[in-house]
Amino acid sequence: TQNVLLRTEGDKLRLTGTNLEVTLDLWVDSQVGDKGQVLVSHKQFLDMVESMPKEAVGLETEKGSLGVHCQRSHIKLRTVDSTEFPPDPPESWGNSFSLLSKELKSGFEVAFAAASDKSRPVLSGVRLELKGGAVTLVAADGFQLAIREIGQGVSQGEKNVLIPKDSVAVLQSLLTIPEESVVVGLDT
Repeated sequence: TQNVLLRTEGDKLRLTGTNLEVTLDLWVDSQVGDKGQVLVSHKQFLDMVESMPKEAVGLETEKGSLGVHCQRSHIKLRTVDSTEFPPDPPESWGNSFSLLSKELKSGFEVAFAAASDKSRPVLSGVRLELKGGAVTLVAADGFQLAIREIGQGVSQGEKNVLIPKDSVAVLQSLLTIPEESVVVGLDT
């Protein structure tokens, strides 16, 4: 979607964005006054965040807008009805595993072998397979094949999913802290 959902959960502000293939959540420690949620344009929100000084920010909802205050900056963003935002992914995943960001990013390097032609979806994505405690990533376009096994002993059970090449590129761009632990949840 073209929007980001901001909502309070306990003493945290949760920001959620999705392109309907990948959903990203970010929790920020906050001092929450009133509980609530609001939906704003992701483009306007990003432009606003990038232009603000690196100081504490105050948010408050007003009828049809989100007020953002930081030092001497005061910005109002128009809001959208938050029911327009897609529902959250499941709370518990059928299979999940945890590994270091650098391992997952390394595994996603097989994406170079995935086809660019989306008319054959099986060849235009990366297959992620959980089996025997390992994670195997595979991509092929009919001419080349790339396979990488990562994370020995990280998974329980068996599962196969196909991740679109575009989604892999988004995930790779987010895996910037090599020693950070990443939890991957799979649901089909």
